[in-house]
Amino acid sequence: TVESAAARAAGRSAAAVETAQRGIALLEPLLATNPAQRSRQHLMGRAHLALGRAWAKLGNGGAARTAWEAARTALEPLAQGSRDVAVLDSWSRILLHLGQRQAAAVVVEQLAAAGYRRPDYLALCFEQGLLAPPAAGGV
Repeated sequence: TVESAAARAAGRSAAAVETAQRGIALLEPLLATNPAQRSRQHLMGRAHLALGRAWAKLGNGGAARTAWEAARTALEPLAQGSRDVAVLDSWSRILLHLGQRQAAAVVVEQLAAAGYRRPDYLALCFEQGLLAPPAAGGV
């Protein structure tokens, strides 16, 4: 039934919240001892991004926004001037979730010019109207 499917989805989202929170708790002391570690900063940003998505799926917009703001704080220093496609992917997703479409569009263009074609990323960009979907029958 629709209700059972919704309950299963909510359960997965609740589990995603717990997983993201555990990841953040593990990363916090590591970043405290070495805050300049770029890979850990990126992981922290991604964990907060995932936490925000999970909260949003559970209907908690306030908690989602708080998580996305934390993700922005973690990733902004890495994203500025970066050419790392993984960092830029995360950065543009954060900007989109925070409603900063114009800033996200700049990053999306940069990734498109670099040939970045991760399918879930492209789907998000198509959904948000930042990239035109491929023409029917085209490649």
